[in-house]
Amino acid sequence: MERSVRNTLTSLTVLLLGCVLTAQGQTPTFTSAGVLNAASMTGGTIAPGMLTVITGSNLGSANFFNCANALPLPTTCNKVQVLVNGVAAPVAYESASAVSFQVPFNVSGSATIQVTSSLSGTALSSPVVAVPVAATVPGLYSISGTGAGTGYYFDDQQSGIFKQFSTSVQPGDTLELYGTGFGATNPAVAPGIRGPDPLAVCVAKVTLTVNGNAVPVQTAGLLPSDSPATISPGADEVVFTVPAGLAAGTYPMVVTVGGVNSQTVQLVVAPPPVVITSISPATPASGAPQVVTVTGTGFESGLTVTMGLPGSGSTTISGSQIQSVTATSFQMTVTFGATGTYTIRVSNPDGGQSGIFEFAVGPPAAMSVTKVENAASYAPGIEGGSWVSIIGTGLASNTRIWLASDFVGLGNGLPLSLDGVSVTINGKSAAVYYISQTQLNVQAPTDSALGTVSVAVKNSSGSASGTATLQTYAPAFFPFTQAGGVSSTTPVYAAAVHLDGNYVVPVGYYGSGYASRPATPGETLEIYGTGFGPTNPAAPAGQIVSGAPPLTDPTQLQIRIGGVLATVTYAGLTAVGEYQFNVVVPALPNGNQPIVATIGGLTSQTGISIPIQN
Repeated sequence: MERSVRNTLTSLTVLLLGCVLTAQGQTPTFTSAGVLNAASMTGGTIAPGMLTVITGSNLGSANFFNCANALPLPTTCNKVQVLVNGVAAPVAYESASAVSFQVPFNVSGSATIQVTSSLSGTALSSPVVAVPVAATVPGLYSISGTGAGTGYYFDDQQSGIFKQFSTSVQPGDTLELYGTGFGATNPAVAPGIRGPDPLAVCVAKVTLTVNGNAVPVQTAGLLPSDSPATISPGADEVVFTVPAGLAAGTYPMVVTVGGVNSQTVQLVVAPPPVVITSISPATPASGAPQVVTVTGTGFESGLTVTMGLPGSGSTTISGSQIQSVTATSFQMTVTFGATGTYTIRVSNPDGGQSGIFEFAVGPPAAMSVTKVENAASYAPGIEGGSWVSIIGTGLASNTRIWLASDFVGLGNGLPLSLDGVSVTINGKSAAVYYISQTQLNVQAPTDSALGTVSVAVKNSSGSASGTATLQTYAPAFFPFTQAGGVSSTTPVYAAAVHLDGNYVVPVGYYGSGYASRPATPGETLEIYGTGFGPTNPAAPAGQIVSGAPPLTDPTQLQIRIGGVLATVTYAGLTAVGEYQFNVVVPALPNGNQPIVATIGGLTSQTGISIPIQN
């Protein structure tokens, strides 16, 4: 009996000791290093209103318990509290290893934090931990939840039912980027609730950089109650527009609040969607090959076009039928065999595909000449021997330039017709270089006549006529333009090359496949034009140019770059209708400097320049 009692008491002692040890083991424990910004997951300092995570041990229950669904956030979450300066703060969730709470807005300088838990039936408290307080400690959320990688943001341009966060975006999209630790707001908002709408904006200045470049912030402040993001109270948002011109890729983003930088997260920009917005001509004519310009977004080299035919059936346009491809336009050479409704769909090599674009094809265009102009300047004056563009409709049944086969049997002569298309200017035959339905490029014949002269075009379908103005001089520089032609926002450069053959345009103007760089003061450039008058010896139009005959009177020629008279070391013909000028670049500042030539009292076109880089 005595032995039995002794064993029972021993067992009871062990049991009681176990309870004591268990109770002692449940005491919450953490350090100041475990007090983290809930977005960036970096520690050390807190800010007023910041959503914070405490990491440690025995902080709460073994299983995660969420209290964020109850608003305002409770100050006791499943018997767990966080005391900031002795006052219970709103708690979003609790678990054994992590507790999330919102810092009250009235803290400053420094604060004490303590975690208490009554889960065991006995109130257990962690040691009091002191942490510094700053006005702002900005952190950005990431989609991974670690504070690194792709940022946590929402694209307001998304459509459809299943909108997603942190998807790839497009330049021009408006985004909401989420974070915390942005500090006080105006108006002030009580802790534990989400912000109002209109936004409670940050008191501190908020700026944003994407890829190291400043991006305007539309607004920044406490996450409002109508936000698509369901982050606990204490989160902030920055609203901005994705900068134009960003290519597909990943770009670093940093938010600065009150002069304090957040960590870096990434913005993902997708290739532009493949979209057809228009074609030119808007209503093509049937019956002859022609070049149609397609405009839109997201086009890639190597694309193909599936064209639906009237009634039924389709055909594929690809390879050499596709030319001048840029992200926003391309040209396709196509023959529409009949009138009716056609469709086109673009397919990129990477699998991207446009929607279907529908257009009408009309009857063959009547033959007409609408204008005759200098082929370089697009001005009305032309000169014998210069290159001339004839604009109209129904001018040819197909599109091409002259080929080697067109010169067979001509000796030094140039072709006076292509596929039955011929031109006379003032009754004299012109050499024909390029034909299409809407444009012919020809070399004006040698002629002493001045003033208004007739221009006649003949093809297998008939004839059409117009007029031109013949001048002794019609100076113009050939232009370098990007694909898609001239626009008010695209610089136009004079056709010029360095002595090593590189184009005189900014680096990358024609993409990585073409070597280019701006001009440097003091170097000699070769610049090309047409319409600069007679040479000695003479070079009759319609004949292949022999040698490089200089201008008959080069003293009449002046070339100014940036308004400064340049030294011309050579001026003369080097090819059919093409003049070359070897010009020493004057001392000029960086930038696009206008170039103008004067000869015989006439000047070349304006709006054309030479890029300069010292």
